[in-house]
Amino acid sequence: MAPNLALATHELTQTILSSKLQGESAPTDKETAKIARCTIRRHRSNYLAYGSTKAPSNGAGRPSTITPVMVAALRDQL
Repeated sequence: MAPNLALATHELTQTILSSKLQGESAPTDKETAKIARCTIRRHRSNYLAYGSTKAPSNGAGRPSTITPVMVAALRDQL
């Protein structure tokens, strides 16, 4: 599995995407040469959907078996 991208890469692509979406001039190829096209596409879709180049976490762990309604009922009894 590939390592996670550096935070600087996320910041660079986010500034590039925000400047392009605002109609400003595009950065030079020297700045974007080290970033793959598929990375730019993924960051663009995340930026448009979530407002950031990183997607939200999926939530790990076992799902809770006690529902919020059950918690409220238990609190009422205490």
